[in-house]
Amino acid sequence: MKFSFLILIFTVLCPLDAAGAEVTYEVFSMPMNEAAKLRREKLGGEESYRRILNQLEKGEVRQEGWMTVKMVEGKRAILEEVDEFIFPTEYDRARVIFGTSGPIMGVKQPLFPIPDTASAYDTKNMGNTLELELQKKGGSFFLRLGATKVSLIGVDEFGEKTGKVEMPRFAIQALKTGVRVVSGKAALVGTVSPPRDLQKGEEKRVWLAFVTVTEAND
Repeated sequence: MKFSFLILIFTVLCPLDAAGAEVTYEVFSMPMNEAAKLRREKLGGEESYRRILNQLEKGEVRQEGWMTVKMVEGKRAILEEVDEFIFPTEYDRARVIFGTSGPIMGVKQPLFPIPDTASAYDTKNMGNTLELELQKKGGSFFLRLGATKVSLIGVDEFGEKTGKVEMPRFAIQALKTGVRVVSGKAALVGTVSPPRDLQKGEEKRVWLAFVTVTEAND
């Protein structure tokens, strides 16, 4: 397996008279009972966001992600913060190569075991990818959002001795939605909690995703 590093930010250019905005995507984690309490209180996105920021200062909430981009109406923006992970997907089976027939000078010739050997590879981008498309409608914005976080859970081993192979196991946290937002006000867009294998500690934490669109003045 091999790592190489890539950080890419890409925004499609647009006509100069198109409406512009800054879009910020944030993810926070908190104990599940606290997240459920927010929803039972039926707080709006902006109220929930302010409550979370207050808890963040007290150390009761963790910020898990933050990405921002300036973009324009009617165009697509893609942000990537990823590492390229190369891993084997196919193996040639283990085999044994025999030495010469019979002993040489009275010494038996050894067998040469050749272990399973990777014969095909694939690539997966590990990290965060954010895809955005923005439309201004009246006094608000309509935002199409696709957020994906890919993590490595671990590497599983199969077989024994020379027949042993390794295969990675991934976790994908994904969110795809469309949301109407008012400029300058945070909107709760969903939960992107990781699987239990990636949870830290005994208590399950819920990851809440917010987006804020601020109309650009320049």
